[in-house]
Amino acid sequence: MMDRTEVIAISKIATLISEEKIIRTDDNSVWDKILSNAGQSELYERYEENLQPYTYNGKYENPNRKFKEFFTAIKTILKTVYMESENSGEFQKLMEAIVDAIDFNLILEGNHEELEEGNYYYNFKQYMERVDDRLAKLAMETMPSPAYKEFVLNLNILNLDIQFENRKLKLRPLTEDVEHANQTTSVIMDWLKHDHPAIADVYKEALESYSNGQPVSCIASCRIIMTGLFSESKDEQTKWANGLRNVSTDQNIQNVTAKDIIDNKANRNFNYPRFRSIYGLYVMTCDLGAHNLEGPIIDGSVQREVATMNDALLCLRMTQDVLLWVKATKQR
Repeated sequence: MMDRTEVIAISKIATLISEEKIIRTDDNSVWDKILSNAGQSELYERYEENLQPYTYNGKYENPNRKFKEFFTAIKTILKTVYMESENSGEFQKLMEAIVDAIDFNLILEGNHEELEEGNYYYNFKQYMERVDDRLAKLAMETMPSPAYKEFVLNLNILNLDIQFENRKLKLRPLTEDVEHANQTTSVIMDWLKHDHPAIADVYKEALESYSNGQPVSCIASCRIIMTGLFSESKDEQTKWANGLRNVSTDQNIQNVTAKDIIDNKANRNFNYPRFRSIYGLYVMTCDLGAHNLEGPIIDGSVQREVATMNDALLCLRMTQDVLLWVKATKQR
């Protein structure tokens, strides 16, 4: 069963597609091609009427391209394939076919005529097909539409991402192999709901903040996840880092205090790499999340950190890795 955050991500992707902000559905073959290429021709036959923008009656062709429940059909297809593809990779195949159909003229904004001095291009599609990868990647970095950014953010929630390679957009997993890329979020959520329900709520908030393009909120939630999770393993009248010490499997860590490791006063013969790595993530989530408006004053102004969505993705993925590590460690 899908978690609410995954349902929201799929719904947002379906919204962007149905509003033609990612793919231009301008004839009756578009979704036939996408679903057939993904091995989902049966779903096309089931929802064919909803996926065709044109209706025919003799020689009549609908000039308004009105769909019948287009959004509902797209959302249902995405949700159906996602739920049924836990171990088959079918959802990745479907998203690959969708990414192949993305229209550069929809997802890039600005004046394409100014992209390369001395050359003229009729549109972004022509530009992206003709220039070298360096210039094409620069366009993807500097001129993406808000809708495309939202599309990628919601793909990230489903553990997928998009890269530009060899003049084409390519679907890629964020951290795992393609066949299992959509499982991590559900595995973590199921475990948290069962063993750590309070942390599950914050994890959901982190995912939703990322999906909504709110990096500071996402990063702040990651900090709360770690301090909350390790607080459950600490001793009485100690801080959360003592819980990290109790969970960590570093050599000699049971013979030193968490404070001594943090203050570099612990036995110097040991590096305590697991503890230090996770504590370093905590420091980063503090600086970019809850304390991002703090900073030193230089020349009369506060030098604050500016958290980006790339920072949020880094913190979210690292937090997920920590959660998976804790889950595996406790199951030993």
